[in-house]
Amino acid sequence: MTSRTFAFLGLLVALTAAAPARAAEEPEPTRAILVDAATGNVLHAVAPDATFPPGNLAKLMTMAVIGDAVAANRISGEAPYLVSERAWRTGGAPSRNTTMFAKLKSHVAVGDLLRGIATVQANDAAIVLAEGFAGSEDNFVLRMNEFADRIGLKDTRYVNATGLPAPGQTTTARDTVRLLRYLIEQRPEVYKLLSAESIDWSDIFQRNKNPYLLDPKGTDGGFIGFVQGFGHLSTLSTVRDGRRLIAMVGGLPSIDSRDEVTRELLELGFTGFIDRVLFAKDTPITEVRVFGGDITHAALYAPDAVKIAVPRAVEGKVVAQVVYEGPLQAPLRKGQKVAVLRIWRDGQLQPEVPLYLREDVAVGGLVRRASDGARALAIGAFRSLIASVGGA
Repeated sequence: MTSRTFAFLGLLVALTAAAPARAAEEPEPTRAILVDAATGNVLHAVAPDATFPPGNLAKLMTMAVIGDAVAANRISGEAPYLVSERAWRTGGAPSRNTTMFAKLKSHVAVGDLLRGIATVQANDAAIVLAEGFAGSEDNFVLRMNEFADRIGLKDTRYVNATGLPAPGQTTTARDTVRLLRYLIEQRPEVYKLLSAESIDWSDIFQRNKNPYLLDPKGTDGGFIGFVQGFGHLSTLSTVRDGRRLIAMVGGLPSIDSRDEVTRELLELGFTGFIDRVLFAKDTPITEVRVFGGDITHAALYAPDAVKIAVPRAVEGKVVAQVVYEGPLQAPLRKGQKVAVLRIWRDGQLQPEVPLYLREDVAVGGLVRRASDGARALAIGAFRSLIASVGGA
């Protein structure tokens, strides 16, 4: 892997502190992340890739799997699923956990079960969906983990459809936000269910368990939870003035501290950052070496403007690195993706930006090919020598 690195030394920006100012005695989250939904830029993070038990957050994946199946017409939102004795005892009224109070042996439509999860994080609804869709909860968990792999949840593994305590069930703050972002962007009809004010089932009225639908202003979906040994957690998404942020916090000792940290983090995101354009749309970003071509260097560009959110008032540095598999060998075509741009803000890695060739590179003449070929051989031999020494 060949890389070319650019330290944007001139991009010393005026920033606010990258975290909310908090009194020393106030609890801090052990996990936190705040992401700009449009760009994927990470505004703030605390151990974003450290694992923890997901608790209720696992039900977001249950909703995603079922939502995808409905969207693909593999099942109908009107399909009636049986409330088994296992679902009733494990997740229903006898369980004393979050439930929509679905009656034993009754049939509940898929759409209503999704509403039960979305509003009151119902365990019975999650189990009924898992059994009805896949035949058993174990079979459904296989679908959940396949789905997690497909959408890039790198450190998440599910053991059940509810998030109830189970060995080996883990996720991360980064993966949680990625999953919520998937629902927002790809399954808005499912995400919209999270904003319902209430549900009335089996003559039992329950308000949405998300305490943030009215405060912070603009919040339209999210989940809360508590995991024994880890603490209180929340994830939510908020829109203001056309800008959507997604937050997750966890590892807090009380509901009050969870609420305070969640609201402070979102306020930081909306008031403490500005967008800075690193490269305008269609601007050449760098050149890469080409072997065997009619030119020796080819320009790369990003089709959209490359932006990053930076804090407003403390000096900080943005560093970027262009990474590509080398050496690049002609012929190459205009618009071909050949590299990625990696950006760090104050040490926090941001989403990769794909880079493309601005022009075709044809095969060069015999002399050019022979010269470049010799240079590539020398580089390859040098790398082999380094690998050999490193392994000694």
